[in-house]
Amino acid sequence: FDGVYMNSEVWINGQSLGVHPYGYTPFYYELTPYLNPVGEKNTLAVKVSNTGKNSRWYSGSGIYRHVDLVVTDKVHIPIWGISISTPEVSKEKAKIKIRIDLVNETKESGKILINTHLIGPNSPEKIEAVAIIDPFSGDKATVEQVFDLKNPTLWTLDSPALYQAVTEVSFNGKVVDRQTTTFGIRSIAYSADKGFLLNGE
Repeated sequence: FDGVYMNSEVWINGQSLGVHPYGYTPFYYELTPYLNPVGEKNTLAVKVSNTGKNSRWYSGSGIYRHVDLVVTDKVHIPIWGISISTPEVSKEKAKIKIRIDLVNETKESGKILINTHLIGPNSPEKIEAVAIIDPFSGDKATVEQVFDLKNPTLWTLDSPALYQAVTEVSFNGKVVDRQTTTFGIRSIAYSADKGFLLNGE
């Protein structure tokens, strides 16, 4: 749920999944343990309680943003499992760090291959990084991939250029997950003399 205003409670087949009081932040629940057998219907219910004075502006009420049903393999990248940072940025080069969480809900060990390639805003050229976990025998793992880009296209107010990181996960030779993450390359700093700095300006 990208937004439910407010004090929401969600049920699946009569089982309460949880309460999310705040109306402006996304949240999710795991449905799998409570689903009916294949072929039977499932009922998802959402209750909203919007009472009293609770906002500085009128935001409406109820489910007001997108809702997605996410279906995964037992080996997958969890929701919000990819984070991207740009610790070093200049017009000449940039360092991109991608942190990828993995979940293994099978009771099997195997070989995990994580392939990420970057697609730039002005170039179809793909820049790739590969990480391998062999064997992946636990229920969770995290890998980090680092890219060094020459002459990056920086994100600015006048030209908000965006890159895409396409991450593909294979387990024992089979592709089990693929996610695309959009990000911009920019530096942020604060100065007592100059105030807020974007890309050094």
